[in-house]
Amino acid sequence: MDNSVKYKLSQYKDIRPLNEEGTVMLVLRLTDDVLCVKRYADKELLEVYEKLKTVKNENIPEIYDVIETENNIVIAEQYIKGRTLEEMIREKGCLTKNETCALILDVCSALKAVHKLNIVHRDISPDNIIITDEGKGFLLDFDISRRSNKEKSVDTSILGTFGFASPEQYGFTQTDARSDIYSAGVLLNYMLTGHIVQEGIYDKAPFKSIINKAVKIDPDMRYRNIESMERDIKRHYIPIDLKSIPSKLISDIKETRLSDIALFPPPGFRSGSIIRMTIALLSYIILAVLLVTNAYSFKSTGEIIDFVILYVMEIIFPMWLFGNGARQIRLIPGLRRLGYPGRLFASAVVYFAVDIFIITVIPTPFI
Repeated sequence: MDNSVKYKLSQYKDIRPLNEEGTVMLVLRLTDDVLCVKRYADKELLEVYEKLKTVKNENIPEIYDVIETENNIVIAEQYIKGRTLEEMIREKGCLTKNETCALILDVCSALKAVHKLNIVHRDISPDNIIITDEGKGFLLDFDISRRSNKEKSVDTSILGTFGFASPEQYGFTQTDARSDIYSAGVLLNYMLTGHIVQEGIYDKAPFKSIINKAVKIDPDMRYRNIESMERDIKRHYIPIDLKSIPSKLISDIKETRLSDIALFPPPGFRSGSIIRMTIALLSYIILAVLLVTNAYSFKSTGEIIDFVILYVMEIIFPMWLFGNGARQIRLIPGLRRLGYPGRLFASAVVYFAVDIFIITVIPTPFI
Protein backbone atom coordinates (compact mmCIF):
# COMPACT_ATOMS: atom_id res chain seq x y z
CA MET A 1 0.00 0.00 0.00
CA ASP A 2 1.58 3.29 -1.06
CA ASN A 3 1.90 6.29 1.20
CA SER A 4 -0.85 8.33 -0.46
CA VAL A 5 -3.39 5.57 0.19
CA LYS A 6 -2.21 5.22 3.79
CA TYR A 7 -2.55 8.96 4.30
CA LYS A 8 -6.11 9.06 2.93
CA LEU A 9 -7.17 6.15 5.12
CA SER A 10 -5.58 7.75 8.19
CA GLN A 11 -7.97 10.68 7.86
CA TYR A 12 -10.81 8.48 9.10
CA LYS A 13 -10.94 7.13 12.66
CA ASP A 14 -13.13 4.07 13.26
CA ILE A 15 -15.83 4.49 15.91
CA ARG A 16 -18.04 1.41 15.63
CA PRO A 17 -19.28 -1.11 13.06
CA LEU A 18 -22.70 -0.53 11.50
CA ASN A 19 -23.23 -4.12 10.34
CA GLU A 20 -22.44 -7.57 11.67
CA GLU A 21 -19.77 -8.27 9.04
CA GLY A 22 -17.79 -5.16 9.97
CA THR A 23 -17.63 -4.02 6.36
CA VAL A 24 -19.53 -0.80 7.14
CA MET A 25 -18.13 1.45 9.85
CA LEU A 26 -19.13 4.71 11.49
CA VAL A 27 -15.99 6.86 11.36
CA LEU A 28 -14.84 10.34 12.28
CA ARG A 29 -13.16 12.45 9.61
CA LEU A 30 -10.26 13.96 11.49
CA THR A 31 -9.81 16.96 9.21
CA ASP A 32 -13.12 18.53 10.31
CA ASP A 33 -14.61 16.18 12.95
CA VAL A 34 -17.47 15.14 10.70
CA LEU A 35 -19.13 11.74 11.17
CA CYS A 36 -18.99 9.60 8.03
CA VAL A 37 -19.68 6.06 6.92
CA LYS A 38 -16.78 3.96 5.68
CA ARG A 39 -17.56 0.91 3.59
CA TYR A 40 -15.56 -1.65 1.66
CA ALA A 41 -16.50 -2.79 -1.83
CA ASP A 42 -15.12 -4.88 -4.68
CA LYS A 43 -12.71 -3.23 -7.07
CA GLU A 44 -15.08 -3.82 -9.96
CA LEU A 45 -17.30 -1.09 -8.45
CA LEU A 46 -14.57 1.55 -8.69
CA GLU A 47 -16.06 3.11 -11.82
CA VAL A 48 -19.55 3.15 -10.32
CA TYR A 49 -18.45 4.91 -7.13
CA GLU A 50 -16.27 7.38 -9.05
CA LYS A 51 -19.40 8.31 -10.99
CA LEU A 52 -21.49 8.52 -7.82
CA LYS A 53 -18.91 10.88 -6.33
CA THR A 54 -20.02 13.47 -8.88
CA VAL A 55 -23.71 13.21 -7.84
CA LYS A 56 -25.20 16.00 -5.74
CA ASN A 57 -28.70 14.82 -4.86
CA GLU A 58 -30.67 15.39 -1.67
CA ASN A 59 -31.81 11.73 -1.58
CA ILE A 60 -28.38 10.08 -2.02
CA PRO A 61 -25.62 10.23 0.61
CA GLU A 62 -22.73 12.32 -0.67
CA ILE A 63 -19.59 10.34 -1.55
CA TYR A 64 -16.57 12.09 0.00
CA ASP A 65 -13.75 9.73 -0.94
CA VAL A 66 -13.17 6.66 -3.11
CA ILE A 67 -9.85 5.09 -2.13
CA GLU A 68 -8.43 2.21 -4.15
CA THR A 69 -6.33 -0.30 -2.20
CA GLU A 70 -4.59 -3.49 -3.29
CA ASN A 71 -7.59 -5.74 -2.59
CA ASN A 72 -10.67 -3.52 -2.63
CA ILE A 73 -11.95 0.02 -2.58
CA VAL A 74 -12.83 2.06 0.50
CA ILE A 75 -15.70 4.52 0.26
CA ALA A 76 -16.23 7.37 2.70
CA GLU A 77 -19.72 8.82 2.46
CA GLN A 78 -22.18 11.06 4.28
CA TYR A 79 -23.62 9.64 7.50
CA ILE A 80 -27.42 9.68 7.49
CA LYS A 81 -28.99 9.37 10.94
CA GLY A 82 -32.34 7.62 10.84
CA ARG A 83 -33.99 4.24 10.56
CA THR A 84 -34.56 1.98 7.60
CA LEU A 85 -37.92 1.68 5.91
CA GLU A 86 -38.02 -1.97 6.99
CA GLU A 87 -37.58 -0.93 10.63
CA MET A 88 -40.30 1.70 10.30
CA ILE A 89 -42.83 -0.70 8.80
CA ARG A 90 -41.97 -3.35 11.37
CA GLU A 91 -42.59 -0.87 14.18
CA LYS A 92 -45.69 0.98 12.97
CA GLY A 93 -47.14 -1.12 10.15
CA CYS A 94 -48.08 0.08 6.67
CA LEU A 95 -47.49 3.71 5.81
CA THR A 96 -50.18 6.25 5.07
CA LYS A 97 -50.77 7.40 1.50
CA ASN A 98 -49.06 10.70 2.27
CA GLU A 99 -45.98 9.03 3.77
CA THR A 100 -45.86 6.55 0.89
CA CYS A 101 -46.12 9.25 -1.74
CA ALA A 102 -43.40 11.37 -0.14
CA LEU A 103 -40.97 8.46 0.20
CA ILE A 104 -41.49 6.95 -3.25
CA LEU A 105 -40.90 10.40 -4.75
CA ASP A 106 -37.63 10.58 -2.79
CA VAL A 107 -36.66 7.23 -4.30
CA CYS A 108 -37.60 8.48 -7.78
CA SER A 109 -35.44 11.55 -7.23
CA ALA A 110 -32.44 9.38 -6.33
CA LEU A 111 -32.98 7.03 -9.26
CA LYS A 112 -33.25 9.89 -11.73
CA ALA A 113 -29.78 11.03 -10.67
CA VAL A 114 -28.10 7.62 -10.98
CA HIS A 115 -29.91 6.60 -14.17
CA LYS A 116 -28.56 9.73 -15.87
CA LEU A 117 -25.11 8.25 -15.21
CA ASN A 118 -26.20 4.95 -16.79
CA ILE A 119 -26.03 3.23 -13.38
CA VAL A 120 -28.55 0.57 -12.31
CA HIS A 121 -28.94 0.17 -8.54
CA ARG A 122 -30.39 -3.39 -8.61
CA ASP A 123 -31.16 -3.63 -4.89
CA ILE A 124 -33.97 -1.20 -4.08
CA SER A 125 -35.50 -2.67 -0.93
CA PRO A 126 -36.82 -1.51 2.47
CA ASP A 127 -33.43 -2.23 4.06
CA ASN A 128 -31.72 0.14 1.64
CA ILE A 129 -34.00 3.11 2.24
CA ILE A 130 -33.17 5.14 5.33
CA ILE A 131 -35.55 7.80 6.67
CA THR A 132 -34.45 10.76 8.75
CA ASP A 133 -36.38 12.20 11.68
CA GLU A 134 -37.61 14.91 9.28
CA GLY A 135 -39.12 12.25 7.01
CA LYS A 136 -36.67 12.53 4.12
CA GLY A 137 -35.76 9.28 2.37
CA PHE A 138 -32.25 8.33 1.23
CA LEU A 139 -31.29 5.53 -1.15
CA LEU A 140 -28.31 3.57 0.19
CA ASP A 141 -25.99 0.72 -0.75
CA PHE A 142 -24.84 0.73 -4.34
CA ASP A 143 -22.67 -2.34 -3.74
CA ILE A 144 -24.42 -4.51 -6.33
CA SER A 145 -25.11 -1.69 -8.76
CA ARG A 146 -23.58 -1.75 -12.23
CA ARG A 147 -23.13 0.29 -15.35
CA SER A 148 -25.79 -0.65 -17.90
CA ASN A 149 -24.29 -2.47 -20.87
CA LYS A 150 -26.62 -2.89 -23.83
CA GLU A 151 -24.13 -5.18 -25.58
CA LYS A 152 -24.65 -7.91 -22.98
CA SER A 153 -27.67 -10.18 -23.25
CA VAL A 154 -27.75 -11.27 -19.59
CA ASP A 155 -26.21 -10.29 -16.25
CA THR A 156 -23.38 -12.37 -14.88
CA SER A 157 -24.99 -13.25 -11.55
CA ILE A 158 -28.25 -13.39 -9.64
CA LEU A 159 -28.40 -10.36 -7.37
CA GLY A 160 -30.86 -8.32 -5.34
CA THR A 161 -33.28 -8.82 -2.47
CA PHE A 162 -35.80 -11.63 -2.94
CA GLY A 163 -39.23 -10.31 -3.81
CA PHE A 164 -37.86 -6.91 -4.83
CA ALA A 165 -35.41 -8.00 -7.54
CA SER A 166 -36.70 -7.80 -11.11
CA PRO A 167 -37.19 -10.99 -13.16
CA GLU A 168 -34.24 -10.11 -15.41
CA GLN A 169 -31.92 -10.17 -12.38
CA TYR A 170 -32.42 -13.93 -12.29
CA GLY A 171 -30.32 -14.30 -15.40
CA PHE A 172 -32.95 -14.18 -18.15
CA THR A 173 -32.08 -10.84 -19.74
CA GLN A 174 -29.87 -7.82 -19.21
CA THR A 175 -30.77 -5.37 -16.42
CA ASP A 176 -31.27 -1.68 -17.11
CA ALA A 177 -33.10 1.27 -15.57
CA ARG A 178 -36.42 -0.58 -15.95
CA SER A 179 -35.15 -3.16 -13.45
CA ASP A 180 -35.03 -0.42 -10.81
CA ILE A 181 -38.52 0.67 -11.87
CA TYR A 182 -39.79 -2.86 -11.17
CA SER A 183 -38.22 -2.76 -7.70
CA ALA A 184 -39.65 0.72 -7.06
CA GLY A 185 -43.11 -0.64 -7.92
CA VAL A 186 -42.68 -3.50 -5.44
CA LEU A 187 -41.43 -1.02 -2.84
CA LEU A 188 -44.51 1.17 -3.41
CA ASN A 189 -46.75 -1.85 -2.87
CA TYR A 190 -44.78 -2.89 0.23
CA MET A 191 -45.20 0.51 1.89
CA LEU A 192 -48.98 0.39 1.38
CA THR A 193 -49.62 -3.29 2.19
CA GLY A 194 -46.63 -4.65 4.09
CA HIS A 195 -45.98 -7.39 1.55
CA ILE A 196 -44.47 -7.94 -1.90
CA VAL A 197 -46.52 -8.02 -5.10
CA GLN A 198 -46.45 -11.82 -5.31
CA GLU A 199 -48.57 -11.83 -2.15
CA GLY A 200 -51.08 -9.30 -3.45
CA ILE A 201 -51.19 -5.87 -5.08
CA TYR A 202 -52.70 -2.79 -3.44
CA ASP A 203 -56.21 -2.48 -4.88
CA LYS A 204 -57.03 1.23 -4.65
CA ALA A 205 -56.55 4.00 -7.18
CA PRO A 206 -54.31 5.63 -8.15
CA PHE A 207 -51.55 3.42 -6.76
CA LYS A 208 -52.97 0.18 -8.13
CA SER A 209 -52.46 1.15 -11.78
CA ILE A 210 -49.02 2.62 -11.06
CA ILE A 211 -47.85 -0.55 -9.31
CA ASN A 212 -49.30 -2.81 -12.01
CA LYS A 213 -47.46 -0.92 -14.73
CA ALA A 214 -44.16 -0.79 -12.86
CA VAL A 215 -44.04 -4.55 -12.10
CA LYS A 216 -44.84 -5.96 -15.52
CA ILE A 217 -42.81 -9.12 -16.21
CA ASP A 218 -41.86 -7.80 -19.66
CA PRO A 219 -39.59 -4.75 -19.20
CA ASP A 220 -40.98 -3.25 -22.42
CA MET A 221 -44.42 -3.04 -20.77
CA ARG A 222 -43.17 -1.05 -17.78
CA TYR A 223 -42.62 2.68 -17.51
CA ARG A 224 -40.00 3.77 -20.06
CA ASN A 225 -38.07 5.66 -17.40
CA ILE A 226 -38.34 6.70 -13.77
CA GLU A 227 -39.49 10.19 -14.79
CA SER A 228 -42.67 8.70 -16.28
CA MET A 229 -43.46 6.85 -13.07
CA GLU A 230 -42.74 9.96 -11.03
CA ARG A 231 -45.13 12.02 -13.18
CA ASP A 232 -47.93 9.49 -12.66
CA ILE A 233 -47.48 9.68 -8.89
CA LYS A 234 -47.33 13.48 -8.82
CA ARG A 235 -50.40 13.78 -11.06
CA HIS A 236 -52.65 12.59 -8.24
CA TYR A 237 -51.18 14.70 -5.47
CA ILE A 238 -51.02 18.35 -4.48
CA PRO A 239 -47.65 19.37 -2.97
CA ILE A 240 -47.85 21.46 0.18
CA ASP A 241 -45.12 23.86 1.31
CA LEU A 242 -44.84 22.95 4.98
CA LYS A 243 -42.73 26.04 5.73
CA SER A 244 -45.67 28.28 4.91
CA ILE A 245 -48.03 26.49 7.32
CA PRO A 246 -47.93 26.90 11.14
CA SER A 247 -46.33 23.80 12.63
CA LYS A 248 -49.27 23.22 14.99
CA LEU A 249 -51.56 22.70 11.99
CA ILE A 250 -49.50 19.92 10.40
CA SER A 251 -48.14 16.57 11.50
CA ASP A 252 -46.12 14.41 9.17
CA ILE A 253 -47.73 15.48 5.91
CA LYS A 254 -45.38 16.10 2.98
CA GLU A 255 -47.77 15.64 0.07
CA THR A 256 -51.48 15.03 -0.09
CA ARG A 257 -54.35 14.32 -2.43
CA LEU A 258 -57.39 16.54 -2.88
CA SER A 259 -59.49 13.95 -1.03
CA ASP A 260 -57.08 14.12 1.92
CA ILE A 261 -57.50 17.87 2.48
CA ALA A 262 -61.16 18.41 1.52
CA LEU A 263 -63.92 17.42 3.97
CA PHE A 264 -66.41 17.09 1.11
CA PRO A 265 -64.37 16.56 -2.05
CA PRO A 266 -66.42 16.94 -5.26
CA PRO A 267 -68.24 13.70 -6.10
CA GLY A 268 -66.19 11.71 -8.58
CA PHE A 269 -62.87 13.28 -7.54
CA ARG A 270 -62.20 11.37 -4.30
CA SER A 271 -60.66 8.19 -5.69
CA GLY A 272 -58.20 9.80 -8.08
CA SER A 273 -59.48 7.54 -10.87
CA ILE A 274 -59.21 9.22 -14.28
CA ILE A 275 -62.39 7.47 -15.50
CA ARG A 276 -64.47 8.53 -12.48
CA MET A 277 -63.18 12.09 -12.57
CA THR A 278 -63.97 12.31 -16.29
CA ILE A 279 -67.55 11.09 -15.74
CA ALA A 280 -68.01 13.54 -12.86
CA LEU A 281 -66.64 16.42 -14.91
CA LEU A 282 -69.02 15.60 -17.78
CA SER A 283 -71.91 15.55 -15.29
CA TYR A 284 -71.02 19.02 -14.04
CA ILE A 285 -70.69 20.27 -17.62
CA ILE A 286 -74.15 18.88 -18.50
CA LEU A 287 -75.64 20.72 -15.51
CA ALA A 288 -74.03 23.98 -16.64
CA VAL A 289 -75.17 23.48 -20.25
CA LEU A 290 -78.75 22.71 -19.18
CA LEU A 291 -78.87 25.82 -17.03
CA VAL A 292 -77.52 28.03 -19.82
CA THR A 293 -79.66 26.59 -22.63
CA ASN A 294 -82.84 26.70 -20.53
CA ALA A 295 -82.19 30.07 -18.94
CA TYR A 296 -84.84 31.81 -21.03
CA SER A 297 -87.46 29.09 -20.49
CA PHE A 298 -87.47 29.46 -16.70
CA LYS A 299 -90.30 31.74 -15.63
CA SER A 300 -88.77 32.67 -12.29
CA THR A 301 -85.75 32.35 -10.07
CA GLY A 302 -87.68 29.73 -8.12
CA GLU A 303 -87.83 27.43 -11.16
CA ILE A 304 -84.07 27.67 -11.56
CA ILE A 305 -83.57 26.82 -7.88
CA ASP A 306 -85.99 23.89 -8.15
CA PHE A 307 -84.13 22.60 -11.21
CA VAL A 308 -80.75 22.79 -9.49
CA ILE A 309 -82.13 21.11 -6.33
CA LEU A 310 -83.64 18.30 -8.43
CA TYR A 311 -80.40 17.77 -10.37
CA VAL A 312 -78.31 17.74 -7.22
CA MET A 313 -80.68 15.37 -5.39
CA GLU A 314 -81.12 12.90 -8.24
CA ILE A 315 -77.53 12.86 -9.62
CA ILE A 316 -74.89 14.67 -7.55
CA PHE A 317 -76.05 13.65 -4.04
CA PRO A 318 -76.31 9.89 -4.84
CA MET A 319 -72.84 10.02 -6.47
CA TRP A 320 -71.41 11.54 -3.31
CA LEU A 321 -73.37 9.34 -0.89
CA PHE A 322 -72.91 5.95 -2.55
CA GLY A 323 -69.51 6.55 -4.13
CA ASN A 324 -66.19 5.23 -2.81
CA GLY A 325 -67.80 2.23 -1.11
CA ALA A 326 -70.46 4.39 0.61
CA ARG A 327 -67.78 5.52 3.08
CA GLN A 328 -69.38 8.97 3.47
CA ILE A 329 -71.95 7.42 5.83
CA ARG A 330 -69.15 7.11 8.38
CA LEU A 331 -69.38 10.87 8.89
CA ILE A 332 -72.52 10.16 10.95
CA PRO A 333 -71.72 9.34 14.61
CA GLY A 334 -72.66 5.78 15.50
CA LEU A 335 -72.29 4.49 11.94
CA ARG A 336 -68.50 4.58 11.63
CA ARG A 337 -67.96 0.84 12.17
CA LEU A 338 -70.48 -0.40 9.62
CA GLY A 339 -69.31 -2.90 7.02
CA TYR A 340 -69.94 -2.46 3.30
CA PRO A 341 -73.52 -3.95 3.25
CA GLY A 342 -74.46 -1.90 6.30
CA ARG A 343 -73.06 1.27 4.73
CA LEU A 344 -75.08 0.70 1.56
CA PHE A 345 -78.31 0.13 3.52
CA ALA A 346 -77.71 3.17 5.75
CA SER A 347 -76.89 5.30 2.70
CA ALA A 348 -80.14 4.23 1.02
CA VAL A 349 -82.13 5.15 4.12
CA VAL A 350 -80.44 8.56 4.32
CA TYR A 351 -80.99 9.18 0.61
CA PHE A 352 -84.72 8.44 0.67
CA ALA A 353 -85.19 10.36 3.93
CA VAL A 354 -83.51 13.47 2.49
CA ASP A 355 -85.39 13.06 -0.81
CA ILE A 356 -88.77 12.89 0.96
CA PHE A 357 -87.81 15.83 3.15
CA ILE A 358 -86.93 17.95 0.11
CA ILE A 359 -90.15 17.06 -1.71
CA THR A 360 -92.62 17.34 1.15
CA VAL A 361 -91.21 19.77 3.71
CA ILE A 362 -89.15 22.48 2.00
CA PRO A 363 -91.43 25.20 0.58
CA THR A 364 -90.84 26.83 -2.80
CA PRO A 365 -91.68 30.49 -2.23
CA PHE A 366 -89.86 31.67 -5.32
CA ILE A 367 -92.26 30.05 -7.81
